[in-house]
Amino acid sequence: MPEIDLGRRLELVNSQLPKRILMINPQSEVQPEQASRYPLGLFSLATFIAEKFQHPLDVSILDLQIQPSDFNIAQTIEETNPDIVMTTAITPYEPYAQKIGRIVRQVKPNALSFIGGYHATVKPGEVIQPGNFDIGAIGEGEETVLEFLNALAAHAFDHPEKLLDIPGLFFRGENGQTAYSRLRIPKLPLSQYPWASKGLEFLVGQTVSYQVFGDTKKFTSKPGTLITSRGCVHNCANCGSKQMFQVVRNRPPKDVVGEVRYLFDNQQTKNFYFADDTLNQDPERLKEISRLLIQEGLPIEWVGMARVDTLDAQLYNLAVKSGAVEFAFGVESADPRVLAALEQDKNNLANVVTAREMVKDAGAEAKFYLMVGNPQETQSSSQMTAEFLQATKPEKIRVSRSMPYPGAPFINDIEVVPPYDKNYEYWWAFPPPSDPFGPLLNLTRTPLMSPEQIEESRQLLIQTHLGYGGKV
Repeated sequence: MPEIDLGRRLELVNSQLPKRILMINPQSEVQPEQASRYPLGLFSLATFIAEKFQHPLDVSILDLQIQPSDFNIAQTIEETNPDIVMTTAITPYEPYAQKIGRIVRQVKPNALSFIGGYHATVKPGEVIQPGNFDIGAIGEGEETVLEFLNALAAHAFDHPEKLLDIPGLFFRGENGQTAYSRLRIPKLPLSQYPWASKGLEFLVGQTVSYQVFGDTKKFTSKPGTLITSRGCVHNCANCGSKQMFQVVRNRPPKDVVGEVRYLFDNQQTKNFYFADDTLNQDPERLKEISRLLIQEGLPIEWVGMARVDTLDAQLYNLAVKSGAVEFAFGVESADPRVLAALEQDKNNLANVVTAREMVKDAGAEAKFYLMVGNPQETQSSSQMTAEFLQATKPEKIRVSRSMPYPGAPFINDIEVVPPYDKNYEYWWAFPPPSDPFGPLLNLTRTPLMSPEQIEESRQLLIQTHLGYGGKV
C-alpha cells in the first residue's frame, strides 16, 4: 500500500466532519508512573473541545498509565475507529509517543495523527520529522485544536499550507522541513474552560485507579488532581514552564472550589493535589480559595507546590483550616553559588527557614524538593545542604538529579553521559513514587562532578533525612 501523505489525510478528514477523536496518554516502560495523577492536559483538551465544538463529536481518552504494561493499544484504536488521534508527551515519554504514532499509522493509516505536550513544544522538529505524526501543537493546545476543528468543519484545508493560518501548529512540509505557524497566545480566561476533571467521563472503558499523588503521598480514597492557575511569574534556570505557558492565567477562587465540590460529590474524592507550578504566587487568591473551602465545610485534605518567598502566616493558617496537609517547596540546594547558578533569590535560604516554621506552626508538613548535580555544584555543596536539612528537619524530601531537559535555560551546563544521549526514556530526574530513595542511573555529569559523585551526594541527603527521622 502506498504511503498516505498529510495532504491526503487532510483531504479525507476535510471531506466530512470528524466524528471521533481518541486521545492517548503514554506510559513509560522504564519508569512507570503508576497512575499518580490525572492527565490534566488531555482532560482539559477533551472537555474543552467536547463543549465548544459546535458539531457532534465522540471524544475518548486512553490513559496507558492506568493499564497493564501488555495493554493492546492497537485493539483499542481499532475499536474506537478514530478520525483523529492525539498523543501527548513530556520528554521521557517521547519514545513511547513515537511508538504510539507508529501503531496509529499501521492500524488507521487514514487517520490524522497529532502530537502535543511539553516535548513537542520545545522540540517540534524532532518529534515531527520521523513521520509518525502529521501535525503538532505548541504550548497550551485547547484553543489551537478548537480552531483547527472549526477549520475542518468549514472544509478549509484544500492544501496543507492552510495549516499555517492557525496559530500554534507545526507540521512536516512538502520539502521535508518542519513548517510552523505563528505562536499562539491563549486569549480565553480559564473561567471559560470546562473543569478538566470532567475528563474522567471520557476514559475508554477504564477503571479509574489514580491512587498516588503529590509524589510520595498516598491516600486510600480516590484522589483528585486540579490546577488553580497556569504558568509562573518566575524564571528559574532549571525550569521550562515559560516554554509551555506563554502567559500566567488564574482561575477565579469560586471556580476552583466548584470543581473541588464536583469531585467530592461525584467521585467521592477527599484528597486533592493542586498541581500549579506555584500555588501561592498570588497569596490573596489562595487565601480566598481557602476561605471558600472552609465555608464549604468539606472533609478534605490537599497538598500543593509553593514558593518559600511567600512569607504570610495567615495564608498558611487559612490553608490548613481548609484542608492543607503538606506544602512542597523548591529548595534545590543550600549552597549560595548553586542558587545563583539556578537564578534563585539570594535570600532563598532565610526564606526557607521562615516558611518552614510558618507551615509547621500552622499544622501542616513541609516537603523540600532538592537537586544534586547542578551547575557550580561540588560535593561540598551537598554537605552544606545536608547540614541545612539537619537544622530545618522537613518532614519529607525528594532528591532529584538535575536534568538538562529541553527548554530549561541551564541546558548547556549539564551533560548527559553516553550511551543515553537523546534516549529520552532514561531522562528521569527521580525514581517512581514507589521507591523515592532508590538509586538512579549514572546519567549526568558536570565539569565539577562525575556521575558517581552526583549519586553519592544524593544518597548523603537521603541518609541525612532518614537519620533525623524524616518520612519516606
